[in-house]
Amino acid sequence: MATPTVYDNSSTMVDVSGGINNPPTIITASYEGFYYAFYGSGGFTMDQCFNTIKLQQQNPLLRYDVTKAVQVRFNVRTFNEKIGLYKAWNNVDISSSAFNSVTDKFPQNSITINASEFLNGMSAAQVLSVGAYETMYSDYIQFVNTYFGYAGGFSSLFADASEFDINGGVFDANAFMNIITPYTTEGGENVKPLEGSITISDINNLLKFAIDGNVFKNRTPQVLDATDASASDPGYDASGFSYAHSLYKTNFGMADGFIHGDLIFIPAGTTVKLHVVIDSENYNPLNNLGPSNVTDLISSMDTDRTYTKKYYPNNGSGETTAQDMFIYDDSAFDISGNSELPGTAKKIFTERSTATTTNIDRVLTAPLLIRLDNLYDLE
Repeated sequence: MATPTVYDNSSTMVDVSGGINNPPTIITASYEGFYYAFYGSGGFTMDQCFNTIKLQQQNPLLRYDVTKAVQVRFNVRTFNEKIGLYKAWNNVDISSSAFNSVTDKFPQNSITINASEFLNGMSAAQVLSVGAYETMYSDYIQFVNTYFGYAGGFSSLFADASEFDINGGVFDANAFMNIITPYTTEGGENVKPLEGSITISDINNLLKFAIDGNVFKNRTPQVLDATDASASDPGYDASGFSYAHSLYKTNFGMADGFIHGDLIFIPAGTTVKLHVVIDSENYNPLNNLGPSNVTDLISSMDTDRTYTKKYYPNNGSGETTAQDMFIYDDSAFDISGNSELPGTAKKIFTERSTATTTNIDRVLTAPLLIRLDNLYDLE
């Protein structure tokens, strides 16, 4: 039998005395610390995909044709304080808030601005456009003059009939403030106190949609500690006001509430009533030809100055390829070039005229567009 070969590895042996940890005493226990182990190469790769995390469904804001709306700027602070959000002078820093960070909601989900609050918060400098009312006075002057047959004729029976005028026929920002501010003159001219209110509901969902979609282009994430001093500096707030770098926001969330540039549209937000009272004639029968003079004018003018729009839905049912909801002219194509979209006709500007032997009246209704604003330039 051959003699086995014996290898002496004593020179390569590693002294492990004192470096070996005992294995866990419980078979199901995990190892902790340093342990010797056989070295292996390679490995396994694990890949797990979880369910999609979906954004909460928000009530979409609608898109409107605001061209003929009365457009005003209004202090954003008023709206924020209605939902329990109070900010510092810069309308950026939050001083106190009723916002619930757990539910990510404001407890007040609906707010109302009454006539007094609207009037007290307005000035002529805040009127961006009087919209469809631009020719309101000049049209009404024409209407009254037609009633009285212009110069001569039976108009001579009435004092001042040929001199009827309202602000030179001009309806502008100052005229708008005049018509919402009550007053009375000795001659009988008066403006009655402003009536009504506007309400914004479902605020939490609408704010979420505004944030997620940045539909007002005023919630673009800003760069922290930007140094560019130009007007494009992302450290400027949405109204173009530059504040200290320490106030820069890197993102916008629900807790910020309303901010400069948010838009609120009220389709029937303004109604104007114009009246002229005519002295009753002192003989019988009445000999006033006025109503017959304006019969054709009532028909043509009221029709010409009534604008009908349609709301087109994008409800995900495949009824439309439009990307949002908006109002568009009946006669026009929508933004997708489709003129056959289903929709409910909505008259966004209406004019109704009446003329009797004792009154000449006109009632006009137009949308109101409110742009929430920091109003830095008016302070």
